[in-house]
Amino acid sequence: MNGVNQYPRWLGVLVATAATGLLVAGVAAAQATNDLPDDVRALEALVGQWMGLRAEMATEQRVWNQRREQWAAELALLEREAETLGREISRGSGLASSVEQEHRRLLARQEALLRIQDQLRPALDRAEAELRAWHAQIPDPLGEELADAFRALPRTQAEADKMPLTRRARAIAALYARIESLQNTVHVTQQMLETAGGTRRQVEVLYIGLSRGFAVTPDNAWAAVGVPGDNGWAWTPAHEAAPAIRAAIAIANRQQTARMVTLPMQVAGEAQP
Repeated sequence: MNGVNQYPRWLGVLVATAATGLLVAGVAAAQATNDLPDDVRALEALVGQWMGLRAEMATEQRVWNQRREQWAAELALLEREAETLGREISRGSGLASSVEQEHRRLLARQEALLRIQDQLRPALDRAEAELRAWHAQIPDPLGEELADAFRALPRTQAEADKMPLTRRARAIAALYARIESLQNTVHVTQQMLETAGGTRRQVEVLYIGLSRGFAVTPDNAWAAVGVPGDNGWAWTPAHEAAPAIRAAIAIANRQQTARMVTLPMQVAGEAQP
């Protein structure tokens, strides 16, 4: 097909070239005789125009070939960019899917945490109520170091509802830890006790955790055993236990060598405030 299509053009070019050669030869012969008819001059002009068109066509063909190569390169570049963009879109779709899955997971986690919060609020309310009840059972000399911890608790339910749960939980945990430390430690303090008849006595007190207290005056003339209650500590006189209480205090203060000391854990009779 290509040979058939190109043959007439080749033949036409050959004929046109031969005709042009003959025409030029004829024109030259006519010019030699200085006898150029009008038809010959017109033909000469046409041949010049035809050759000019041929030159323009050749130039346009070269320009077209150059542009075609440029467009082919640009088209290839666009195809590569389209492939790259397609891969990026595919990755973006995968990322969007992952983000959506993560979003759903976080929403489920949030709902679970909200349910936990709803369950945690009543537990925090009970814990704060129990801790407030403990406040009266802590002796004044030992309670001074817990004053800030107790003030961190909400005073009313309305105040509690406004506080973040995490803050309430931290305050409760910190206070429980401090109270537990007091429960597991022996303390020796000096304080004023008000006894029967409104008498106030300066005593030294040995506290066994927060369960019992043993008080004795400096001259060992008066002694008492204290127990915690809802309205504070109640003290029952136990004068006969004064020497044992004094010895226990001396051992606790490392003023005497450790030894067995019997202390009255329970005293019969009415407790004195």
